[in-house]
Amino acid sequence: MKTDELAELLLTVLAEQNGEGSHLLDALAGPLGITDRAKIREAAVSLKGQGLADVFVSLTGTDARITATGRKFVCEGGRTGVIQRYRENGHCLSPFPRAPTPRLTRDEVVSYLAAKDRGASC
Repeated sequence: MKTDELAELLLTVLAEQNGEGSHLLDALAGPLGITDRAKIREAAVSLKGQGLADVFVSLTGTDARITATGRKFVCEGGRTGVIQRYRENGHCLSPFPRAPTPRLTRDEVVSYLAAKDRGASC
């Protein structure tokens, strides 16, 4: 994932958090399968540079608080398309629904794609 895509994804997750306080981006990124702290930090610095989030980097992780400009950016859908994909896919980046096992069967994939063609959601 490119830095700008990761930045938009993290900003979207920040926008979904309750409250106005700061949040540890490393903890928010973990459930999305993103564990590279250097990439998270790079994305956070990008958000700060654009004025979309207030960011604090420390040895324990990267904290961020979304700004009003950041909220507006998320509401407008961003620039990379990752926000729309995240929302369309049930708040995950995988094009397939979450399954209880790490493997999907052919039938699960076909039925999912057929449902998407009919306009149904996950």
